[in-house]
Amino acid sequence: MGRWGGEEFLIILPNTGLAEAAGLVERLRQAVVTYLFSSAGQVTISLEVPALKADGSPETIVSRVDSALYRVKEKGCNRVEVI
Repeated sequence: MGRWGGEEFLIILPNTGLAEAAGLVERLRQAVVTYLFSSAGQVTISLEVPALKADGSPETIVSRVDSALYRVKEKGCNRVEVI
């Protein structure tokens, strides 16, 4: 896990299936939304779970996720999208 941009983080889950990854990030979303931060109060997050494609290089995966993240932000906050 690491910071990818201003408000973006990237979590790499090797040897993790799509359903398992989706469940993990949903639990992460729920943990964040129920936590009361001392300086910000309640916050929400939106997360993307990309399926690894056989022809996908690390660069193409990151590019797909980056594009999808903008789409999910347009759909609204506090959601998990599996792409």
